[in-house]
Amino acid sequence: MKQKWSEEKIERLEREGRGKGAGADYRPWIQVSDFSSLGKSRRVFSRKTGRVHHLLSDIEWHMFLLLEFSPRVLDIREQFPLPRSESSTSVNSFRCHDRRRSPLQQNARSSIRSTREQESRRS
Repeated sequence: MKQKWSEEKIERLEREGRGKGAGADYRPWIQVSDFSSLGKSRRVFSRKTGRVHHLLSDIEWHMFLLLEFSPRVLDIREQFPLPRSESSTSVNSFRCHDRRRSPLQQNARSSIRSTREQESRRS
């Protein structure tokens, strides 16, 4: 079942204090129990923050491990909500003409193409 977002739901999460706090008092905006998942989600206790972290992918898990064991990191806040004004600007900056490919994929293709052209010129 697809998760539905509405103004009412966003207001409810804000009232619950989601996405606010620090250290042991931080509550993630999105929690593992909010979604049914076929992927790899985890709830992991952190000695550094003194709370359970809600991780939704292997990439988040790997980053969590790096942050958890880094002596330079004091706090870890996953699923942190962006202010809506900033997030809409971010989404607009990633729009591209070819909607089947992300800008990263387009850049990768163009760099592969230019590398091949350089190699063919050397031959």
